[in-house]
Amino acid sequence: AIGAKYLSEIDKALVIDIGGTTTDLAIIDQDRLKINEGGTIVGKYNTAVRAADVRSIGLGGDSLLSLNVENRLTIGPQRVTPVAYLAQSAPQIKDYLERELPARMRKRFSRDNFEFWFIQNKPQRVITNDRSREVVNLLENGPLALTKILDELQIFHPLQFNGQELIRQGIIGRSSITPTDLLHVTGDFSPWDVESASIVVDWFARMASIEAEELAHRVRELMAETITGEIISFITKIPFTRLPEYAPSTALGQWLVEESLYQKN
Repeated sequence: AIGAKYLSEIDKALVIDIGGTTTDLAIIDQDRLKINEGGTIVGKYNTAVRAADVRSIGLGGDSLLSLNVENRLTIGPQRVTPVAYLAQSAPQIKDYLERELPARMRKRFSRDNFEFWFIQNKPQRVITNDRSREVVNLLENGPLALTKILDELQIFHPLQFNGQELIRQGIIGRSSITPTDLLHVTGDFSPWDVESASIVVDWFARMASIEAEELAHRVRELMAETITGEIISFITKIPFTRLPEYAPSTALGQWLVEESLYQKN
């Protein structure tokens, strides 16, 4: 925020920093970073510590793209490694996407087929769970699609090998489709494996029943809506929750926000 003030040379601004994992908001007013005099809030606790008044949300270039039970697009808050980045360092990923993925998608039309798990850090202690240990041993040879791991262990879900605990401990990392992969396809940001990104974007767009170009548009739109709602909450200190598309909105505030974004009326 202080860097933004310095670079912009203006003394009254809303600063929005969109990174890989989070989007952070701060206010510059009267040439100073706004301070929370009442004590910064950590989680649900209001502390007695003066600090910069900053709001952070789980939304960024590495946020997981997914579809909910109603087949509607969701972004984050989970962070994963972009497929484009993982494929750049592990060439076998591209080989899998080209040779194996189509057959697996015909068998089971699921994002799990292009979600990859990999060793992030070697375990610091002995893993006592037999299935967890077997997964770690499997991944020592390189990243694998989640469905291939499940097939190897002859199980149906990561819960059966304590997958979330391995992720929580930082032993296992996940990779799947992210906004960064979409940027590789649109050409806005493409330092890594564009072809691998294109494959997963194409399959995900098929799952969403739209074209890849429309998917990129919707992701940008949803990120803008989410950040706009967070800005409103941050400035007013009043919670703002955007209703699902199927729910008719009777709230004036909701209407004004949507009208400001899209000018439909």
